[in-house]
Amino acid sequence: MSNIALILQTAEHTYTKVTRKSKKPIKWEESIKEKINKFSKHEENLKTYKSNKEKMSKENPTQIKRLARTEKISLNKVKDIDKLVALLDTYILVYNQKNYKLQEKKEWMRKNTLFELYRGRYYRMLKENHLHNTKLAERKLRNSGGKCGKVQVRKIMEEIFNTKKIFKSFI
Repeated sequence: MSNIALILQTAEHTYTKVTRKSKKPIKWEESIKEKINKFSKHEENLKTYKSNKEKMSKENPTQIKRLARTEKISLNKVKDIDKLVALLDTYILVYNQKNYKLQEKKEWMRKNTLFELYRGRYYRMLKENHLHNTKLAERKLRNSGGKCGKVQVRKIMEEIFNTKKIFKSFI
């Protein structure tokens, strides 16, 4: 019997491995981070180019010239360099916002799946709390029964339960 159980366990294990959906890493998030790094490096290079043009290495000016060509800005004017730095700042902000929205979406999905998993328990707890409140009201009315007659207590209880039924019909 133990051999049959072992065979069934291995079959179940292999079935779950084969049918399980594998989650691929998000390349979109990685590409956003790469773009942010690239734009921040360009921004640093532009600031150093603006402060002292002679002390830069040979690679940095060529990258800066390429960037200026793509944005159609001349590097001779300080205002144009400032415009390019501001443009790079806006690019960095836009990509940071995209990254933030992605993180927000992940967090929302995680919370939503937890709600979906425990939805039945959530609604049961609501019902139990609601019934609990009506039982407390019933006890208070019964304790104050000496002040008013049993007929009045019954009428009040019927009103409570009728309003509860009406409230449930709206939901």
